[in-house]
Amino acid sequence: MLISVFTPTYRSSATLETSYASLEAQTNKKFEWIIVDDFSDDDNQTKNLIQRLQEKATFPVKTFFFNENHFGGASMAKAVELAQGDLFVILDHDDQLTSHSLQRAAELAKKYFAKKDVAGIVGRSEDENHVLIGKKFPQDVTVDYEGHLRYATGIFAEFATFFRTSVLREHVSIMKKGFTYGVLMATLSKGHKMVFVNDVFRIYDTAIETSYTNTPSVRTRYPKEQLEMNLIVMDIYKKYF
Repeated sequence: MLISVFTPTYRSSATLETSYASLEAQTNKKFEWIIVDDFSDDDNQTKNLIQRLQEKATFPVKTFFFNENHFGGASMAKAVELAQGDLFVILDHDDQLTSHSLQRAAELAKKYFAKKDVAGIVGRSEDENHVLIGKKFPQDVTVDYEGHLRYATGIFAEFATFFRTSVLREHVSIMKKGFTYGVLMATLSKGHKMVFVNDVFRIYDTAIETSYTNTPSVRTRYPKEQLEMNLIVMDIYKKYF
């Protein structure tokens, strides 16, 4: 089972190499890395680093460079277009995957993807000090609709999701300029379940000053579009409120 790992980049020269190192450390080597740069305006620092990593990587690397900034939506749509894997996971440019994550996700997918309504495998994240972000799921493996599980358990945390690529292709068109991945998760939850596990798949570094979490100016770059996105998400989840 091939896995497509997607990394969106934007001014990523200070962090991307750590993400790359986490891929080199994977126990499962059946993956490709797709990097889509969202028009980094940093004197080619990010582009040059991407090219250096592509040259030395021991796994296939695909790249695409936009000529204007889109923030989120278009980058993911392009990555899904380029993806050849059966699974698709987002690895942000300032995060790392745990060394066992690809192997464990592939094992779970083989077990649960026989059910056509299952769209992905959702694991947990730890911070840079290896502290779990959010509380554990009530069971180590739970198959449920994403909205129901969130509101039934009250767990609103940074998850790491391995999507079934074929399902993504059916729904990725919702990812407009300025939209973030939450709208995609909500959209999928209308008709597809996820397999939620307590396995830690990702290291989410909360200490990086330039991260999405710590950069309000990035989060509000497209306020009109993000308001539209939030209204879509709330409308989908309102039955759980």
